[in-house]
Amino acid sequence: MFQRLRALRTVRILLGLLLVAVGTAEGQAQSALARAKEAYNAAQYDVAIAAAAEARQDPRVADVAAVVLARAYVERRRAGGVVEDIAAAREALRGVVPARLQPRDRVDWMVAVGQTLYAAGMPGAAAEVFDSAWASAPMLTADERAQLLDWWASALAESAEQQETAGRVDAFVRIGLRVEAALGDDPASGPANYWLAAALRGVGDLDRAWAAAIAGWIRVAGDPVAAIVRPQLDRLVVDALIPERAQRRPAADRADAETALRSEWSTITSGW
Repeated sequence: MFQRLRALRTVRILLGLLLVAVGTAEGQAQSALARAKEAYNAAQYDVAIAAAAEARQDPRVADVAAVVLARAYVERRRAGGVVEDIAAAREALRGVVPARLQPRDRVDWMVAVGQTLYAAGMPGAAAEVFDSAWASAPMLTADERAQLLDWWASALAESAEQQETAGRVDAFVRIGLRVEAALGDDPASGPANYWLAAALRGVGDLDRAWAAAIAGWIRVAGDPVAAIVRPQLDRLVVDALIPERAQRRPAADRADAETALRSEWSTITSGW
């Protein structure tokens, strides 16, 4: 009797120790995953890669960790990392089973796939994947939606440049419609303000593109994105819109028209 009680007590102790060990291992994996996400958001990609690789060893969080790992590899490559980072991102994503992911994590998986395809020189395929992710945009924060919009528009625009005229115009029409809707929700959206002007230029409406660039310059004022978006708008106007608008004038008037447009743009940017 007493031997059985002692044996039962021993079994209970062993089970308790096992549960503690399992709980500790799960806690360590969750901690590593949290560190990976935090480092990724802080643009500390080496740290994110190391922490995500650690978390990936636990099957319970392996899929989510692989998504963070892939996105960190892509961003490190964009920040000047080695070419092999893209292959590493692809390899990380190959082992992910999307059906095992929660809906929010599945959006991150789609974004990671799109980023990897884009970085690998396949903008058309990337745009399609980003488009799928956009259907779940309400799950994302405002900053995440803005980033996804910029990824999608960038990929679609790059893909459009490789197409015939009709396909190019259709792509920029799509961009214009989506970013106009985004501006309705957030008039200060940096990506939406830039891509509206770029899309209008892409469909050949240079006059409205000019007006959209001016409006965008003003709408983003005071927003943290202004430091990024304003230089982009400036390059679009100075390198593309001004020469192209001047080119539509009679040959004898083009030089004066370009000078006048540059002066007007300078007055706008310095005054706002």
